[in-house]
Amino acid sequence: GGKADALNAGINVSRYPLFCAIDADCIIEKDALFRIVKPYLKYDDTVAVGGMIRIANWCTIKNGVLIESEVPKKLIEQFQIIEYFRAFLSSRIGWQRLNALLIISGAFGLFKKSAVVEVGGYVKTIGEDMELTARIHERFREKKIPYRIDFTSDAVCWNQNPQNLKDLKGQRLRWHRGLADSL
Repeated sequence: GGKADALNAGINVSRYPLFCAIDADCIIEKDALFRIVKPYLKYDDTVAVGGMIRIANWCTIKNGVLIESEVPKKLIEQFQIIEYFRAFLSSRIGWQRLNALLIISGAFGLFKKSAVVEVGGYVKTIGEDMELTARIHERFREKKIPYRIDFTSDAVCWNQNPQNLKDLKGQRLRWHRGLADSL
């Protein structure tokens, strides 16, 4: 059924008030879950928190653990590192301060189960992560329920990124179609 169905199945069998959504090709740092849960401990009205996504291309990974981080050799990968730092460190921190984050990345996010159930869970679409975030904003604002959607830069997830222009173009077209669908 795809990622949305798999996430909804996981939510349905989960027993705890929070759940973590992560992509299959991601590796989270050993303390990332401790760090991403902090906004929930600090603010009672937190419903979703996104973590920092870093690029794992050219990193040494053994048994699911990042051993050494290196700068990629290809220019296309180097530009993606700069792009990710811009997107996550400036944009997301700024939008988070306005409680206007448009996306909790599907690669690494921690959600309050009751909030996700309240909006009907994940919907099968190109950008299920952005679509879910937008529906949470809509529902909680519509009902005038206080809520926070947060971002923490010190909860780090490592992800493989496109290594050539063809794959990068495909990824970005999917992202933009997902944005258009959500909006």
